Amino acid sequence: MPLWNPEEEGKTHLNIYSQSRLSLGRWMSNWTNDPIDLEGTGKFLSIEGLWYYLTREGTEEEQEKLRYLTGFAAKEFGRKLPHSDLFSPNDKHFQQVIHAAIRQRLDNSPEYANVLRFSTVPLTHYYVFNGVVREGSYQWVVDLWKEERQRLQQTNLQLLTRSHLSKTREQATNIDVTIKSAVSSIGKAFAPTWEIVMGHKEHRITDEEYTEQYLAILSKISRQTIFDLANTNLLNINFQCYCNDEQFCHTYLLIDWLVANYPHLFTKG
Repeated sequence: MPLWNPEEEGKTHLNIYSQSRLSLGRWMSNWTNDPIDLEGTGKFLSIEGLWYYLTREGTEEEQEKLRYLTGFAAKEFGRKLPHSDLFSPNDKHFQQVIHAAIRQRLDNSPEYANVLRFSTVPLTHYYVFNGVVREGSYQWVVDLWKEERQRLQQTNLQLLTRSHLSKTREQATNIDVTIKSAVSSIGKAFAPTWEIVMGHKEHRITDEEYTEQYLAILSKISRQTIFDLANTNLLNINFQCYCNDEQFCHTYLLIDWLVANYPHLFTKG
């Protein structure tokens, strides 16, 4: 595992850790108080409690107590119990149970699921003690989160199309992206300037010059705008303009740019 710099978390990586610098990283920790209810095991306030419930073997009262513990308290209490002969962290079935718990947490927390889907930096797990980075254990847990992120991205890809403003598409979020009539903040953000539009219309700039100037506009689009676009209600976004399908149009440039720069969020229709 690379020796990550905690100061660069969010830019170069995301640490799944109770002391992560990012709220998403802290939320993804097994310590988090985030109730789960799995068939076969029942209710727990945290994955940490579930972890020790399965891998340790105490009295019935001690086992039940793990259902209500989170954070360090769950770890501290669980470690005092003898090891179970039935499960260990390297047991395949145990890992499947933890995977089910992770997926349920994502299903129950769409806000965090969306943030994870939007992320692209590598996921990792390490500890920081007195400023010293130490590699975390159980890489397979990180791999499960990676698998879930990929699932979220692949099952929630926004299909991008375009059409003339007179033709709205059913079962799609239709967005006017023209400088003339865009209403929504997203539509306005993706619109070209009047200078570019009129320059091209009056043949003062070429298609290539239009493309260069419009891509410069897109390069300044905020991540929040991209995030808002990716989270529209319908998994089909139709950009609308006054150009006909056979004409050179910035909507084609927009679709290609989004797919090229955010392939985990968008695909071309």
